[in-house]
Amino acid sequence: MPHKEGRERHGRDPVFAQRYHPPEGRDRKMYSIGGRIFGVKKVFPRRAEDEKHGEPFTPSPELCEIVRRCGQAFGIDLYGVDIVESDGTPYVVDMGSIPGFKGVPDAPRRLARYFHAAAERAARGQPALRSIAATEAVSTEGLP
Repeated sequence: MPHKEGRERHGRDPVFAQRYHPPEGRDRKMYSIGGRIFGVKKVFPRRAEDEKHGEPFTPSPELCEIVRRCGQAFGIDLYGVDIVESDGTPYVVDMGSIPGFKGVPDAPRRLARYFHAAAERAARGQPALRSIAATEAVSTEGLP
């Protein structure tokens, strides 16, 4: 049935819609592990198995700020943010609290250290999350 603003309502649940921005190049999958930001460029949707992990890149200060603000909005420091660039402007299109971290260099070790440190803080009665104010981009240049 039509809604008073001329929109239709389907059921009782709200519907979220976002404007489509045609992406330029590959999507930027941004990941935060304890305030350290990693960037991976990926083809979406992927067409081949070799596109699954993407290509690590060093995020710009602008992308780091966007990612940091997303984490601050939800009070978390372990998450992923999907960003597309369209007409030279980055747009956040998705955010998840437990992403796959595919393409992040040495992700299993980094995640194990993150969870170990969080467990130690919790055991001492401290907040499990570190302060997310001190965010740093992790350079992927020269990685083995």
